[in-house]
Amino acid sequence: IAALLSDADSDIRLLAIPMLRRTGSPEAASALEPLLADPDMATRVHALMALKDLKFRFTTELLARLLADPSDGIRQIALTVIETPVPDALVEDVIRLCRIGGLGVRCTAVQMLPCCAGHREAVLKTAAAAAEDGDPVIRFAAAMAIGGIRDPSQKSILERLVLDKRNDVRIQAL
Repeated sequence: IAALLSDADSDIRLLAIPMLRRTGSPEAASALEPLLADPDMATRVHALMALKDLKFRFTTELLARLLADPSDGIRQIALTVIETPVPDALVEDVIRLCRIGGLGVRCTAVQMLPCCAGHREAVLKTAAAAAEDGDPVIRFAAAMAIGGIRDPSQKSILERLVLDKRNDVRIQAL
């Protein structure tokens, strides 16, 4: 199966991933890791999901590379495999992703803010900006994050979110 991962046809590489995932072996994870640099985005996404399922231990360097991937899908999945608390080397990446990319990436990054211990000032500033976002999904995530941060200086932001137009944002802020 591992030989199929280096096939020139991306569809063949993609089909080999679930076969390796089902083996559950550490060798499968080693064979899948190089696919995280595959030119085909779908192959990278499926390899990353397989590695996540296999409980692969991601290095900080690899996670930083994945968080910088041009694909929102890769960045969002990479955010979900970061162990908490977020390593210092990745906090800036998480904060950056609160502002850029698709809705799923931004929402996931905002929800991770309480896990960025030791970077309180930058986290509070980012959470406050997210609470002012035009998208209610981001405001909802900001209410969750601010509640998780538990900083008295954020009370006024939560009070504003309680008055939000959207019921789900108001409920989360409460």
